Amino acid sequence: TAALDVLDAALAVAEAADDTGGAAHALNARAIVHFRRAELAEAGALFEAARARARDAQDRGLLAATSMNLGNIATIRGDLQRALSYHR
Repeated sequence: TAALDVLDAALAVAEAADDTGGAAHALNARAIVHFRRAELAEAGALFEAARARARDAQDRGLLAATSMNLGNIATIRGDLQRALSYHR
């Protein structure tokens, strides 16, 4: 889709500029698109990637958001222990 194309471009620009925080936000936005399409495996992988980069960039807000989203995926899958670990 057009949204994913734009996010791919945003990620490429962030990576070319060595902007870890920008890349983290682009990955998170891409994950949200997949989450809203109920493509949970892809969304989860992207949230994990965004979370790792948010940690590297010391972006506490995005780190919290990606953890919450990973917890939401775990809840949908019925893995309540894992969901709880993300929500702590």
